[in-house]
Amino acid sequence: MKKRNLIVFMGPLPPPVHGFSEINLRMLDMLQNHAEVFAFDLSPRHGTIHTLLTPIKFTWKVISKKPNSLYIGLSGGIRQWMDFTYIVLAKLFGIRVFIHHHSFAYINTPRKTLKARFQIVPDAMHIVLCECMKSKLSNTYSIPEKNVIVLSNAAFISRTATTPLQQKTRKLTAGFLSNISREKGIFEFLTILEKAHLSGVEINAKIAGPVSPEIQHEFKERLKLLPFITYIGAVYGEKKLEFLSSIDTLIFPTLYANEAEPVTIFEAMEQATPVIAFSRGCIAEQIPAGAGLVVKSTDNTHQEVIDYLRYLAEPENLLNAKKSSHSAFIQASATGGVQLRNLFEEITSKNTQKDE
Repeated sequence: MKKRNLIVFMGPLPPPVHGFSEINLRMLDMLQNHAEVFAFDLSPRHGTIHTLLTPIKFTWKVISKKPNSLYIGLSGGIRQWMDFTYIVLAKLFGIRVFIHHHSFAYINTPRKTLKARFQIVPDAMHIVLCECMKSKLSNTYSIPEKNVIVLSNAAFISRTATTPLQQKTRKLTAGFLSNISREKGIFEFLTILEKAHLSGVEINAKIAGPVSPEIQHEFKERLKLLPFITYIGAVYGEKKLEFLSSIDTLIFPTLYANEAEPVTIFEAMEQATPVIAFSRGCIAEQIPAGAGLVVKSTDNTHQEVIDYLRYLAEPENLLNAKKSSHSAFIQASATGGVQLRNLFEEITSKNTQKDE
């Protein structure tokens, strides 16, 4: 009797909406187009009882349905211990394990206990976001590179029609789109724009995203002093794409130490918007030369960004950057598509056990 393709999917799903949960949701949708999938939402919003009952439900599903593979989006923090409950159970039942890494937290700060846990499943396949992440994960945790698959988040960005590229006839417009917090660099953004304005760069700016409560007052007070910057609130879906297509450059000055491969950067490039970003995680691989600017944190960081904004203020330079940004996205999306198809072939293939 021919065995069906059965996959157990595990990972936090929206809400809340953030990069990790959004990519999990898109992966789940795509897996469901290739196989029969049993999904377990590991979002912390479900509470303690749900968390305690999930291993029981998982075990029952494994025993009763005999799936081929387990796909799990690995948490970066304390919930990682619970993730390994499912990984170990899958190994005990002879199920192939695919671990999707979305965080640099345990790569930037290695954990001895995590290395020991990875050794429990030496044949697991690890999915990472970029070549840099592959190299660091492999070296840090002694994982053979043949067991590490690169899958860029660009594979999950659907292509939409972009506005025909034209030279601008107005002031340069910079944008910030993220959760508005100190860690995500909102005050870096405001400081850079203020310095650029004072140095003679003709520029306007827009900010979109939800404001973290702890900085709400400070954020409002800073904005009062910068009338050329407009805050438009949180944007999602089509409104998000409209925002990204309405600006000339996205500034992504993240200070988050464990930044991985921000989806927002690809979404901006897909709208032919060049990106200026601080170098963290996979960002240097996301933005090739010509498609924007990647800067390292130095004493001269702000000036590098201001000089590039002055460069983009020239209509011809901006048009060339927009073309390069969009071309870079098309290439990343095509490469990601190939990576995704290869992964699906691997994850949906039958295991080595004989079919019944």
